[in-house]
Amino acid sequence: VADTLEKIANVGRASVTYYGGTLSVVFEDPEQVPVCMFGMGNILAGSFAVDYLVGDPVRRVRAQFVDRENWETEEVESLVPFSDPDVVREIEMTFVGITEKSQAQREVNILAARQYYQKRTYTFRVDWEGLLARRGDLAFLSHDSTQYGYSGRVNQFVVESGVVIGIKSSAIVDTDIS
Repeated sequence: VADTLEKIANVGRASVTYYGGTLSVVFEDPEQVPVCMFGMGNILAGSFAVDYLVGDPVRRVRAQFVDRENWETEEVESLVPFSDPDVVREIEMTFVGITEKSQAQREVNILAARQYYQKRTYTFRVDWEGLLARRGDLAFLSHDSTQYGYSGRVNQFVVESGVVIGIKSSAIVDTDIS
């Protein structure tokens, strides 16, 4: 049953999850809004790690699907962005449930792009605020060791006539915008 659910979810760029006693699905949504923010103030000291995925490079992603017009097996492919032309390794797969060439091509393009763009995995521990996020949620991440964004605490708001005109913060921010 789990394999069948996973195959169905994959057609919609999703995956099956079990959360709070309920079988559910998480999916990618371009309109998704971040539900939490993690930074130096709430990541437990010493728990932040970055894992760089450095497997064998891939040049091309190919996939087969059954075309709903003629019930023939068709193939689509996509090159991995910025990949070395001398690399010969390919990923081959079969799409179950995808029956249109345009959808199959979109999925292969995304899989090829992930080979280049999604090369890092971040792990860290947090206190209770970590319970707000669950698998599949979008979150903001800022950390000093990776220098992704600025991290710190707001110490004071500068208010004039009831309007916030500035903040005083422990974050080191580059104010040069030239």
